[in-house]
Amino acid sequence: MTCLLAGLTLTFFSWNAVRPVRGLLLGPSFAAATFAAELGLVLALVSLASGAAFYTYGAAQSAPGLAGLALHGLAFAGAALLEVRALSAVGIATTTLRELGPLTVPARLSWRARPVALWHGGVERIDDLQYGPAGARNRVDLYRPRGVTAPRPVLLQLHGGAWVFGSKRVQARPLMLHLAAAGWVCAPITYRLAPRAQWPAQLDDSRLALRWLIEHVAEYGGDPTRIVVTGGSAGGHLAAMLALTESQHVAGCAPFYAPTDLATLFGAFGRDPAASWICRSTFGCATDARDALDAASPLHHVHANAPPFFVVHGTADNLVPVEQARSFVKALSAVSTSPVLYAELPGAVHAFDVFRGPRTMATVAAVHRFAEWAASRPRPSPVTHQADRPA
Repeated sequence: MTCLLAGLTLTFFSWNAVRPVRGLLLGPSFAAATFAAELGLVLALVSLASGAAFYTYGAAQSAPGLAGLALHGLAFAGAALLEVRALSAVGIATTTLRELGPLTVPARLSWRARPVALWHGGVERIDDLQYGPAGARNRVDLYRPRGVTAPRPVLLQLHGGAWVFGSKRVQARPLMLHLAAAGWVCAPITYRLAPRAQWPAQLDDSRLALRWLIEHVAEYGGDPTRIVVTGGSAGGHLAAMLALTESQHVAGCAPFYAPTDLATLFGAFGRDPAASWICRSTFGCATDARDALDAASPLHHVHANAPPFFVVHGTADNLVPVEQARSFVKALSAVSTSPVLYAELPGAVHAFDVFRGPRTMATVAAVHRFAEWAASRPRPSPVTHQADRPA
């Protein structure tokens, strides 16, 4: 029976990550897929070792044991498919940037031995600098190369968490450690959260952090004229909104799996209680909230003077459907005079970049290339546009 339960568990982890579900199982499906999707090789080895151990101890002598061994094989097949999908994204993430011309940043994929990014010996962190008046919710850390001297380009990172939770210490660690080791100053922030602080408090804090960096990052080795903005999920939404409404101060934007059309997103979840609560708590959704949600959606702030964008989204995202990215890229490309690049990653789930799998590290290398290009390009003189003004 133990073999059967182990087989069921491993099969759920592998095949749920292949095709995450929605509906009542959305929460467990998302959590399990985030853990498994980038660790296909690890999951395959665990399935193989577990099946071999159960076989050695006689699992094949009973019907439940045979069923468990069969499920171990099914789990191994699903895990192998996850690994193939992840490896297929490597070329997609990097070739997306071909139109930017020759770039010299190496696309290193040193991920196998350390799937979780904890630290880098060449990076130091300055903790909890205060950028605004909201106490612990207005703080920024600075990751920078040890011994930094010359002004370095800056990455402003906005964490996700559905606008109601999240931490600057958890998300985008692979990206920030990679860039800081390569000579960047990376600045993850906290911001006020709903329901205590409703929209646009989150965007107001992001703007305040941007202005703090412009005024103070030079004191810590950063170049305030070369700021690229990124974030995942709700943080990707904030990054896109910040880049579109403060385009004169942002050199480039790289949003990950970002909700860009909030009315469509929340409408797609129908009567889902969690989505309804987030909508009410963050955006004050009432019976008809389309106008408010449209005003808070990057899709409705696109304009010709937007900075360069590199949009990243996965096809297996069951929290923010990939159609959100497709619609946004299409709308922005139609009006922007700057490049709009899009990497649609097969099999990538929501928050895929928590682990240093092959897909994550290829995306990190691609964002590095994009950010280096965006930070070094000549900046056009800003032209006043309605979308450039704070809401």
